Amino acid sequence: MTEKELFLEDAFLHMLKKAGDVVEAAKKEQADALNALEAELAAEMQGKLALAKSQAEAVLSRKSAQARLVSSKIMLTAKQEAIDDVIAAAKSHILGLPDKDYFEFIFKLIIKHSTGGEEVVFSKRDKSRVPKDFLQKFSANKLSITFSDKIHQGDGGVILEGEGYDKNLTVDVLFESVRDNIETELAELLFS
Repeated sequence: MTEKELFLEDAFLHMLKKAGDVVEAAKKEQADALNALEAELAAEMQGKLALAKSQAEAVLSRKSAQARLVSSKIMLTAKQEAIDDVIAAAKSHILGLPDKDYFEFIFKLIIKHSTGGEEVVFSKRDKSRVPKDFLQKFSANKLSITFSDKIHQGDGGVILEGEGYDKNLTVDVLFESVRDNIETELAELLFS
C-alpha cells in the first residue's frame, strides 16, 4: 500500500465514527418507517375482514414489497450520504493540513508523478502559501521542475504540465480516481 493510500486510509478511519452515527440514525429511521407501515397494514386488514382471504393476502404482499423498497431506498441513500461525508471529510482533512504537512504531501505527490521538466501549476489558494524553499527541495532530489505563473481552479493539489501532456494531481481528481475502490472498501468497513 502506498504512502498516499495509507494517508487516505487514515483520514477515512477518522471519519468512520461519524459515518457510523449516520448509519445508526438511518437504521432507526428505517425501523420506525417499517413499524409505522406495519401498524397501518394491521389497521387496514381489520377494516377489510369481510374481503376474501386471497384479496387481503394480495394487498399485504404488495404493501410489504413497497415497504421493502422504501426501506431499501432509505438505507441506500443513508449509506451513500455517509460515504460522501467520509470522502468530503478526507478531502477537507487534506486541504486543512498545516502548511508544512500539506506541502510535504504535495512534494511527495510531485516526486512520485514527475518525470522532470514539467511546470507545476498550483491552485489560487496554494499559490500564495508555497514555502520559499519548496523549489530547492526538488533540486536536492535531482528533479528539474519550474513553477508556472498559471493557477488551476481546483481547491488544492497541482497540475504537472509537460511537453504534450498534463498530469492532473488536484485533490478532487485524486479522490475521483480512487473513489470506486475507496467506496467499495469504505462501504464494507462501514456497513458490514
